[in-house]
Amino acid sequence: NWLEEEVVYIINPMEKEVFLQLQTDRERDLFIEAFWKQRDPSPASPENEFKTEHLRRLNHANRYYGRTAAKAGWRTDRGRVYIILGEPNTTERYETSSTNYASEVWFYQGREADGLPAGFNLLFFQENGIGDFILYSPTRDGPQALMPTYSGDPVDYLAAYEQLREAQPQLAEYSLSLIPGDSIAMMGRPSLASDLLIQKVETVPQTKFSARYAQKFLEYKDRVEVEYSTNYIDSDALVKVIRDESGESFVHFTMEPQRLSVEQYENKFYTSLKLNGSVTDKSNRIIFQFERNYSLDVDGEKIAALNRQPMSIQDMFPLIPGEYKLSILLKNEVSKEFASVEKNVVVPAEEPGPRLGSLILGYKASPVEGQANKLKPFLLGGIQVYAQAKPVFVMKGNLDVAFRASGLGPEAAPLAEVRYVISKDQAEFRTLTRKAGEYSGWPNVVEEFSLAEFLPARYGLRVSLWVAGKEASWQTEEFDITHQESI
Repeated sequence: NWLEEEVVYIINPMEKEVFLQLQTDRERDLFIEAFWKQRDPSPASPENEFKTEHLRRLNHANRYYGRTAAKAGWRTDRGRVYIILGEPNTTERYETSSTNYASEVWFYQGREADGLPAGFNLLFFQENGIGDFILYSPTRDGPQALMPTYSGDPVDYLAAYEQLREAQPQLAEYSLSLIPGDSIAMMGRPSLASDLLIQKVETVPQTKFSARYAQKFLEYKDRVEVEYSTNYIDSDALVKVIRDESGESFVHFTMEPQRLSVEQYENKFYTSLKLNGSVTDKSNRIIFQFERNYSLDVDGEKIAALNRQPMSIQDMFPLIPGEYKLSILLKNEVSKEFASVEKNVVVPAEEPGPRLGSLILGYKASPVEGQANKLKPFLLGGIQVYAQAKPVFVMKGNLDVAFRASGLGPEAAPLAEVRYVISKDQAEFRTLTRKAGEYSGWPNVVEEFSLAEFLPARYGLRVSLWVAGKEASWQTEEFDITHQESI
């Protein structure tokens, strides 16, 4: 009943697939708990407002929309739409007459966040004047389906529209398009945009929430304690392999959980985090394991400041050349929530000749006195690079491109230069060439670009190392500019 009735319209395909793979009632109960938690708009409150509203809609559909149908209300078209979209802003009803079948028009507005038009209608009609009300499609049904007395050409939509308009002018307008102001409907033809609208309505709840938690539930249900299994937190991660001056490679990572839950005692806020990491090779053998513990204990003023900033956990560890899988499990021991990261990591073998290391795209880079040789995540030659897991930047900010060059002897360095090409829509947008000698920290490089003239879009970056007029090595990355003023 839960899968085939209670959540049939709001569960997405991945969630359904995972649920069907579960073997025991205990696992299914835990998954159902996780399903509702992922949709809870205010996890800190005792009530799950989303679940409460969904069950209200389900009960409403069963109470009111099964009366004229030989099936439960949730199975009807009106019931399905009501469960998905909720109460319409307005409802128009047309009773059965000699000119039209009984019909209802539901008007919705303010659903742009769901990818729907600012305002739209959904029309239900009693086909042939009997039985349940079905959802109307301008292209599939046409105005003629709304009239008991139309005897003209069944494919002549304009003639049917004109006949309906004489008796019910507003219903006739809905019969050609469900979207106010649709230009196609104004030309007397049924609107394809209306059918696309109906398709979008059907998929709104399936695309509104990420299903990553379902995959994590399946993957970790036997690896984390029961009290954690239903409390997955989505997270992003950035993983880079950087070779230091000695030639040893280190894996640098930053992990950004979607939220940080804390407990409060008087004016103190605290939590305790445990991080477990493992590196496995292509044969799934564990090559390296590590564990870290973090604690947070702050006052009200500090927690207010933290609420305005993203939280990230950064670390680094050495790794020999090879292909690996990095797995990180982060557990909040106070709230019993968990987050995870899985990334494929390639540590290239050292080869002769000039090479560019991994590109780090940061939103800020600052010199750190006396730490040029210190081992610290995303620290290159005394420059601390601040990078987020997602390469998204604001127009008023800066883009700091950081990397380390290697394999250049004293005689080759004066002949080297670095070329930057930023592209947009596969066309060059900005280019820059610097000689290696212009960088005081060479072979550690940080180049800053002002983003003041970058409009919101996706950009490509290609950085290449040239020696004596020949391209020796290159690296590429992509980044986005957002219209938001801050991230």
